[in-house]
Amino acid sequence: MNNLVETTKIKKIDPEQSIRTAHLNFKLITKSKSVKHVEVFTKIISYRRKPALLTTMLDITDKKKFEESLIESERKLRAQNLELKKLDTLKSDFITIAAHELKTPLISIIGYLDLILTKNQDLEQEILEDLRRVLSNSKRLEIYIEQLMDVMKIDAKKIELDLAPENIYDIIVNCMSELSFQLKQKDIDIQLFIEHEFNLLVDKFRISQVFSNLLSNAVKFSKEGSKITISVENKPGSYIFKIKDFGLGLTQYEIDQLFGKFVMINRNIETFSNLERGSGLGLYITKGIVEAHGGRIWAQSKGKNRGAEFLFSIPK
Repeated sequence: MNNLVETTKIKKIDPEQSIRTAHLNFKLITKSKSVKHVEVFTKIISYRRKPALLTTMLDITDKKKFEESLIESERKLRAQNLELKKLDTLKSDFITIAAHELKTPLISIIGYLDLILTKNQDLEQEILEDLRRVLSNSKRLEIYIEQLMDVMKIDAKKIELDLAPENIYDIIVNCMSELSFQLKQKDIDIQLFIEHEFNLLVDKFRISQVFSNLLSNAVKFSKEGSKITISVENKPGSYIFKIKDFGLGLTQYEIDQLFGKFVMINRNIETFSNLERGSGLGLYITKGIVEAHGGRIWAQSKGKNRGAEFLFSIPK
């Protein structure tokens, strides 16, 4: 039997006989002991002005093998997908446990270093500088651990919000205060175009993270002596917050990559301190927090050295 065989057989039938059109599949064994799959169609037609039965047979062996191959591939993919999910769960559990285990002794280390520096100001300057460096790196590690735990919560969609009416102006002013050293160091002016009594239903701690991350990035990529503007636009159903700088700017490719995990858009990286270089998780966490509030976040820029603007929405 060839790969494709069509055999037509016409048989006269009794007009009174009830014949149903059939579509059947058969498995056949040839003389050479090979297996063939055959599809059979039958249909009543008029032949020489009399009812007759038309039978057509097709060799569908290759088609059947292809279908069986697809079914097997799908089965393997499902099994692999289940295995990957198990591994992903194990990875998440391991990172969460490791982060908790690291955080506990780290808090003690930071506490003891603070105590030593407070009570022993008469130590040699070199020793004090070394202790301050250890304290700075310990706090940096603490931030990374907190970020890692936030990423796990965002990935698992388990980020919890404590929503309450909060004064957004006060939250932003507090974030600006935390960045006062960097702002003074680069002589950057922040212009805030938000009403003093602007309240919104948000998680105060989480929304502070959003503004801190966006402001910190704006300061990092701003030129010395430049400015940053913060404003809000009242839209139907939501408020749009805008943080705009006049610094290094972004290409469209960089904008497309911005909110992924471990993405760092650091031009002139040699000019940044270790703390400024960050972990590449800040914007990913920011996106997760905004989306947990029911909003969205995006960025826009006219290109390199033409500044950048980050915008995010919060429902009313």
